[in-house]
Amino acid sequence: MLSKLSWKSVRSRYYHYVVYLIGMIFAVAIYYSFNAITYDQVLLNSVGSEVALKAFLSFGALLIAVMILSFMFTINRFFFTRRAKEVGIYQLIGMKKRQIAGLFFSEIYILGLAALVIGIFFGIVFSKLFSMILIKVMVLNVESAVNFSIPSIVDTVLVFLLLLLMVSLHSAYLIYSYRLSGFFKQEERPIIEAKELTIRQAILGVLGILLIIGGYVLSLNVVTFLFDPLLGTIGFLLLPFVLIGLCGAGTYLFFKYTIHIFIHLFIKKKGGYYQGLSMLVAGNTRLHLYKGSNTLTTITIFIACSLGFIGGSATFYTLGIDNVNAMNPTDFIVNRALYESVESSIGLQGALVDSVALQFKSVGSQYHYYVGKEKTTSEDPINLLSLTNYRAYQKINPYLKTVNLSDDEQAILFVQRTQSLLRYDSVFQLVGGATLKATETMADYLGDPLLRYNRPTLVVTDELFDSIDNGVPYSLMAFNVKRSQRSELSEQLSKKFAKEWQFPIYYDIIQSGGEVTGYVSETSKKTGSEAVDTEKEGWTLNYTDRQTDLVYSRKLLGALIYIVLFLGIFALIISGSVLMVRQFAEAERERSTYRLLERLGIPQKQVRRLVYQQNIIIFFLPMLLGIFHAFFAVHLFNQLVPSSGYRLAYISCGLLILIYILYYVLTSRIYCWIVENDELSGGK
Repeated sequence: MLSKLSWKSVRSRYYHYVVYLIGMIFAVAIYYSFNAITYDQVLLNSVGSEVALKAFLSFGALLIAVMILSFMFTINRFFFTRRAKEVGIYQLIGMKKRQIAGLFFSEIYILGLAALVIGIFFGIVFSKLFSMILIKVMVLNVESAVNFSIPSIVDTVLVFLLLLLMVSLHSAYLIYSYRLSGFFKQEERPIIEAKELTIRQAILGVLGILLIIGGYVLSLNVVTFLFDPLLGTIGFLLLPFVLIGLCGAGTYLFFKYTIHIFIHLFIKKKGGYYQGLSMLVAGNTRLHLYKGSNTLTTITIFIACSLGFIGGSATFYTLGIDNVNAMNPTDFIVNRALYESVESSIGLQGALVDSVALQFKSVGSQYHYYVGKEKTTSEDPINLLSLTNYRAYQKINPYLKTVNLSDDEQAILFVQRTQSLLRYDSVFQLVGGATLKATETMADYLGDPLLRYNRPTLVVTDELFDSIDNGVPYSLMAFNVKRSQRSELSEQLSKKFAKEWQFPIYYDIIQSGGEVTGYVSETSKKTGSEAVDTEKEGWTLNYTDRQTDLVYSRKLLGALIYIVLFLGIFALIISGSVLMVRQFAEAERERSTYRLLERLGIPQKQVRRLVYQQNIIIFFLPMLLGIFHAFFAVHLFNQLVPSSGYRLAYISCGLLILIYILYYVLTSRIYCWIVENDELSGGK
């Protein structure tokens, strides 16, 4: 009999459990697919050992499990709250708490096992699609297959049985910690006067807007704050936590109080408040937003974090590929001394497309740069490259821009993109008395700085370059090969020549009396009659290979995009599901109000319009605010590490809107069905 009563209660609210079941099925399918790929040896072998794909996917599966557990705990607590009176009735008729817990356990495990079986089925069916997506983003040349993996099935079953056990223990805790009197306590409904706005609400509402705007303004000027002498480096490091605090507190106040200001302005509009059901819309909306402010705040932050992580991962991908272009703008760059050996050993004659010899000079100098407010003086070598040589290199390097110099005192400074937070002073004093002024600073696409002793590079006029004779000249060969032979030549080069540090330089540079003196030499002066104790040294890498770095970056960053994208989409689905279940509960609470409207002669069409108007605010307000938060978060990151990789973030925003539109339409229709269905009244 008790089982029948429990089943009747569950059946009366089956739409809650359907949403929960669908979310669980989707979670199991994703978890299984992630896990199955870790057992796909063909795919893992094609990725290679340089990218720990299995560890990436295992970590992603762990995060999915944590998100699923949070989702299950949230929905489980919600279900328990809705069935509090039912549990109280069970106790009154003599049922022990362990028996009540047993009923809840059976429901949890029936739903969980159903989700597990169906989810694994869909995971097996769609594993080919998941594998194809991973292969696509990692640019692999391998065939995908349906991943029917017994070890993956076992792992998935064990993990979800553990999750179900934890949820069962959570239910037991709720049952044993509640007192009988609490089960029959009337639900408190906050009293909100729809036509009144208190001074406290107005102040807190305005404060919510100011906190959010303040967070946005800080995010737009993060670089300015970095170089602000009053803020300092410690203050800048604390800035992200300040931004999170401002936006989090502002979001809570927005849903709790700010929205009441807008509703108050609406109801003050003459004629608008008493038209149709506007009064009821305003009152119900204020009540729902006030009661659900915690949930809506959490969902808004959840959406912002999901979109922010997706946008950030897309930015990382763009930066990674751009870094390959900066480090390897041509297919190969090798030290001139190594070039002849490379040419003879791997047969470049038939594969060579174009090449250029780059003549550099490593010259002693003094220059200044800033990290935040702190000024640092550097007395180190810099690299000089003649304008004519640069223009010859530009013909085979598609990433170099055209530059011009008007006199021998001007120069163009090339800075690594990873040093975007550094500000270089424009004046460079060279050993020997020459002073250069950098009239323009450009991103360094000359090749890996490790090939140039990892020092800044200046492009100068040919006359100045030829006149300097106190540095160390060295040469690099940059060349491109036929597309069809890149992989083969790259493999041969890596087998026959190991990357190593070569051709050291020794230097000791000082500034005294406004003049820079010292030396940069190919031989050390630490020994002999001119021994120098303060001498330093630098080394250069012997070669770089674009194909190897490009393949590695695509594999690593592709795996990152794959994991973050699926985690983000799953997070969006979870947030929509929580809102959906919450609105179902509101429908049950408001059923009597809507039925009264029908008895008063309000047409059903108008009642349904009221439902859609309320739900559009509940669903789309946190969605839009979350999108705004994510936009400013990604913009902040872009100021620190410039990138144009926003396409995936925009696609994710579009996907979020589609998901929420679907949830909104389904929720509104089921909401109408709940308040119009007489058979559900007994389940209230």
